[in-house]
Amino acid sequence: MRKYLLQIITKEYENSESQFDKDFRKARNEIQKLNKPKLKRQVATAILKLQILYNKNFKMQDYRECRNVQAELNKLLGLYKPIGLDLTSNGKELSFKVNWGKSE
Repeated sequence: MRKYLLQIITKEYENSESQFDKDFRKARNEIQKLNKPKLKRQVATAILKLQILYNKNFKMQDYRECRNVQAELNKLLGLYKPIGLDLTSNGKELSFKVNWGKSE
């Protein structure tokens, strides 16, 4: 999308790429500011719905489903540690060696 917009803006308005990048970042930040309250509202609604679902399952004594709902709520609230690793190669080629239990 950036590439497409850059083509149009530099052609139509004779802006430099660096000026386009500054304006693009500013516009993106403004859009994020506008969406922040909406996202908070959506998260609050999701939490409320999960709590209602938990209470209904608890009343029906469906404890397995209560556990599932609680796990989903925990994920939404970010209570779990991140799973996995973020590995980078720093621009180098990655190579893997598999050792099938043989000592070298």
